Amino acid sequence: MKLLFKKQQYSEVVLRKALYWLQHQYQWALEDNENEWLIKVSCDGNDFIHFQSELNKLLNDYSLRDKLNSNTEDLKLAIIRKALKDLSQ
Repeated sequence: MKLLFKKQQYSEVVLRKALYWLQHQYQWALEDNENEWLIKVSCDGNDFIHFQSELNKLLNDYSLRDKLNSNTEDLKLAIIRKALKDLSQ
C-alpha cells in the first residue's frame, strides 16, 4: 500500500516523527521525489485503514507542534537571553 503527500504540506521531520511512533506496528519505507513524499506500507487492507487513521492523527499533532515551535522561536530566545543576563548580574 502507498500514501502520497505533497512536500509543501509536511516537512521530512514531521513525517519521520509521526512514522516513528508507528514503527513497531507496521513496516514502512519513506521515499521522495521532487514534489512528494511516498510512504510504502506493508499491511493488509484493514490494517492500512488503521495505519492511515493513526498516521493522520500523528501528522496533525507533529505539524501543529512544528508550527507552534516555529512561531514561538523568537519568544523562547528572548526568555533565554533575559535569564542568562539576569544570571550574569
